[in-house]
Amino acid sequence: MASSFSAGSRNSRSACMKSHGNKKKNWRFLWGDDGAKTLVGLGQRLKYADLGRELTLSQTIAQVLSHSNQGQPILLNVTAEEVRSNPQEGPAQSTTVQLALIPPGVTSGSPTFGAIEYHALLDENSPVGTELDLTQAEITTEPGDVVTLELQKNNGTFDISPSVVEGFSRFRITVHDNRLLDYEARHYVECFIVAKEIGKGNYTARAKLTVVLNDVNDNPPKFVKTEFRGTVQ
Repeated sequence: MASSFSAGSRNSRSACMKSHGNKKKNWRFLWGDDGAKTLVGLGQRLKYADLGRELTLSQTIAQVLSHSNQGQPILLNVTAEEVRSNPQEGPAQSTTVQLALIPPGVTSGSPTFGAIEYHALLDENSPVGTELDLTQAEITTEPGDVVTLELQKNNGTFDISPSVVEGFSRFRITVHDNRLLDYEARHYVECFIVAKEIGKGNYTARAKLTVVLNDVNDNPPKFVKTEFRGTVQ
């Protein structure tokens, strides 16, 4: 059984089980003995809604997922145990199911950037060829996969190289056209770094790039007119 949730999500839901028979039964739910329990918090009780014969289970996520979780399914074992209220009844029944929590945005075979978002500070009107100072400017592909790198919604302001990547590679982003790098016109420029697989899978990954412009001209204020006239009554 698989369930998906957003990175940093505070809640994860999955249809858990169905009860059979007309007799209403009480159940309790337990996380299995695995390392992923820390994601949902030790000692927390699972909540469920009784929808007739079908129970829907929900549990909050105790930790915000980091980039290291991407592309790696997180397996959780959940056990449903029947709660016996009468000691004369037979042994309690139980069943176990495995949940695969899959972080979004990354599927098997997808290229992976070194960061989800990139930020850089750049002097306004920087000359063509100026390289952005980016940390974790790298991309990893599955063995044998080839991807292309491009910038979208870039308006030709920046270039990225290399344009084709196989395996692991670092990339560079440089100024191509500085006409939009005027602090008086805008304080930052945003675009997306996109990696597209060449082949059957056609997997795509993208990361947001925000370039904050540094005001270096310190232009003096200007009047909108060289002369103003008015009347006094």
